[in-house]
Amino acid sequence: MILSLLTIIHILHLVNKSFTLTYLIGYIIFNALAFKYFVILFINTYIKVKASFRIIYS
Repeated sequence: MILSLLTIIHILHLVNKSFTLTYLIGYIIFNALAFKYFVILFINTYIKVKASFRIIYS
């Protein structure tokens, strides 16, 4: 859904240069969401690894 939204913004940007700000905002939001997902994934992995070590050393 986000990707299609970004594509629409990109098309609008190509059609009219006044959409540069809209495109920029969309790009920032998209990057923020991607980063947030990466952080969540990293935290989940870290917790699993920590739990595994606790089982091994207990």
